[in-house]
Amino acid sequence: MTDETNENQRQPYDRALKSLMEDHAAEMLPEILPESKLLAEQNVEITRTNLRADLVYLIQYRGGPHILNLELQTDADSDMAYRMLLYHVELFGKYRLPVISMVMYPFEASIPEPVFREESGQETLLTFHHRVLRLWTIEAEQVCTETRSQYVYAVTCHEGRECFNAVAGN
Repeated sequence: MTDETNENQRQPYDRALKSLMEDHAAEMLPEILPESKLLAEQNVEITRTNLRADLVYLIQYRGGPHILNLELQTDADSDMAYRMLLYHVELFGKYRLPVISMVMYPFEASIPEPVFREESGQETLLTFHHRVLRLWTIEAEQVCTETRSQYVYAVTCHEGRECFNAVAGN
C-alpha cells in the first residue's frame, strides 16, 4: 500500500475522533488527563509553519490554566516528536501558558519514542517530551462506570474500528 492510500484510509477515523472530541471534550478531557477541566476550545491554525493542530483546549490543570494540545494518530509517524515540539512552541508563544502535549493512539501501533532531542556532538541542546495515550491498553469496562461518559467508551472499546465506528456514528 502507498503512503497516500494509508493516509486516505486513516482520515475517516481521524475526522470521526476529532468530531467526537469536539462535541464531548468537557466529558472526555478529565478521563484523558486526570485533574483537568475544560475551560474553552482553542483550536487554531498555527500560521508560521502552516501546521494545523488537531485539538487545542484551554484547561484548568493542577490549579492553573494550561493549554492542552491533543494530536490524534492512527499510525506511527517517525516525525511525531518533532511535530509535537513545533506545536508546543507555537502554542506557548501564542498563549504564554504551560502547554501539555499529548498524542492519542486509538489503535495498536508501533509508537516512536515520545521525545525529541537536538544534539551537537556530545552536548544535548534541547530535549522535549510529549505524553502518549495508548487507548487500546485501556479496558473500556474499567473506565465506563455510571458516572463516566459513553464517549470515553467509544475511544477505549477493544472491539476495534467497528466498535469505534458504531459509537462514533460512522
